[in-house]
Amino acid sequence: MLVFDDTYRHEVRNNSSEERVVLILHFDRPMNRIGRLTHSVLMAVIGMSPFVKKAIRNHSKWEEQFRRRTIASQ
Repeated sequence: MLVFDDTYRHEVRNNSSEERVVLILHFDRPMNRIGRLTHSVLMAVIGMSPFVKKAIRNHSKWEEQFRRRTIASQ
């Protein structure tokens, strides 16, 4: 297992023929009430952005394809 801080600008490549899947975990950091409120509002706004909505749609499509392949291989 590897935990890394992706707040730094970086680039990722997959030079294999395999799919690369990344599990992203969010670690809550200790904050005061104003920090928690600001964080909650920011996460809600980001969640409504077209960028995130597109990612959610793409993930749903990928998940459906994965489910179909899994069922077909049984």
